[in-house]
Amino acid sequence: MDGYTKPLLHLFKETGWDGVEALTPKPVGDVTLEEIKRALDDEMVMIDGIPYIYFIRSMVRLFGDRLILDVSDELPPGGDVSVIRLVAEIIDRMKVLS
Repeated sequence: MDGYTKPLLHLFKETGWDGVEALTPKPVGDVTLEEIKRALDDEMVMIDGIPYIYFIRSMVRLFGDRLILDVSDELPPGGDVSVIRLVAEIIDRMKVLS
C-alpha cells in the first residue's frame, strides 16, 4: 500500500484481508498512526510500513500484538542479521517493561 492511502482506509475491513502491508504514516505518507489504528481496529494486522523515522516505542505500544515487524522485501547481500536479532530483543524487553 506504500504512499498515500488515506482515501482507501475506510475500505480495508471490507476486503476480508487479515492485514495490510506497508501503510505509510506521515510525514512520508498521508495518514497518521492513529488513523491507521482506527481503520484496522482489532480486526486486521499492520505488516511492515514503518519508515525509519517512526521506529519508536510509541509505535510498538500503539499496535501491541497487532503489529508484525519484518525486513522490508529482503535483507540485502552483506546485510547484518544481528541487527534484526537486536530489534527482536529490544521488542521483547519492551514487553517486559510495559
